[in-house]
Amino acid sequence: MDIPSEDIDDEEIVARYVLYERRKKPCRPDGTVKRYVFTPPKNGRCSVTRHIGYSTQDIWRVGNIVAAKRSKSLIGRADVSVEKIRAIGLDISPERLEDDKNHANIIGWSNLDSFHDGFKMDQELADASMYVELES
Repeated sequence: MDIPSEDIDDEEIVARYVLYERRKKPCRPDGTVKRYVFTPPKNGRCSVTRHIGYSTQDIWRVGNIVAAKRSKSLIGRADVSVEKIRAIGLDISPERLEDDKNHANIIGWSNLDSFHDGFKMDQELADASMYVELES
């Protein structure tokens, strides 16, 4: 069960890993990502990694683990503040994993009235994000 956490400060930044998708470019010219990056799976939980206590290398290490589990290539990440997540009506729930102690889920899509509302939330998250490309 996902429980919103007051222990996660609004100032925290979380990373949504961007994996290679054929014929899909994740980044827009303004440096934000496209909506699909934040579209949650059917369980309504959008997986992210909190930056707190992690070095840049740690954040990328976890991203590579995520990509390997899905047999895809990591190409970047979308960083967004918890404050922006909450400002649009979603929340964040920590879910510590064996290979990512800072794992969390963006939650709240199930509380929406329509598909259109979910689409709007995805877009607002994308607009609030900043794309960081994995350096070769």
